[in-house]
Amino acid sequence: MAYYFIKVKGEIVANAEKHYAQNWVCCGLGQSIGNNGSYCYDDSTHSVESNLVLNERKRAVPYAIYYTEKGIVAKPPGEIVAYPGYGAALEYYKTNISKISEQLSINVIEEIKQSLYKGLFTDTFSILELFLSDIILCLIYAHEDVFNKALYFFKRKKLKDIQKNVRDIENKMHKYFFDEIVYHRFDSVKELFRSIADVDFPDSKGLKKYLHKRNNIVHRYSLSNIDRMRVTIITREDILSLIAISDALVNKLIDNINIIYVPTK
Repeated sequence: MAYYFIKVKGEIVANAEKHYAQNWVCCGLGQSIGNNGSYCYDDSTHSVESNLVLNERKRAVPYAIYYTEKGIVAKPPGEIVAYPGYGAALEYYKTNISKISEQLSINVIEEIKQSLYKGLFTDTFSILELFLSDIILCLIYAHEDVFNKALYFFKRKKLKDIQKNVRDIENKMHKYFFDEIVYHRFDSVKELFRSIADVDFPDSKGLKKYLHKRNNIVHRYSLSNIDRMRVTIITREDILSLIAISDALVNKLIDNINIIYVPTK
């Protein structure tokens, strides 16, 4: 089994927001530094060759274990939280959805209301997709049996060159689950959760009825894929309904996961 380690050469500092990860490991206490410290990330080794300053513009990875030989510090309002298992993914989902709800209360002039609502509508789908990606990777890196099934699933779906070394295969597997799966294709996601985690994915019919509106906004400048003359309009009630349906799916998925895997916090 391979954990997802992110090694930081410098200090880890949280100056704003709450940051979740599987664990944080260090050899000492850090010192608070400004938000504008240099940042250098090597995606081939999952390492940060500099200080890592976490804030509104740089967030911790929920399925990662962070390690530094230097120090870790959280300067309020920044917080650092260790949350093994899938809990980190769930907390990020709750935080992100709460921001959508807050922005819904903003009063804007009528001329830009549709721009705001369409942005929040598509953001809600993005938050759900990010959660599904995060939680499957949390399960992969927290449970050896899920990791092994994910590796087999990836090899069966994508791998052509069986001569690759183990580390290269694992890196490509991570990229596949992180970057190549379309998490709003819910039928495929249902197969994914069943195949690698033995988890039943909840019914997604409620989301699918909104998915065509999302696609019209993202891919067709809001024009309907059925009637080219019709413009897709999003209301505040549409967003609230989508959030409620998304929350229900997330809560049911967590219940189904808890049947198979004991919560860690």
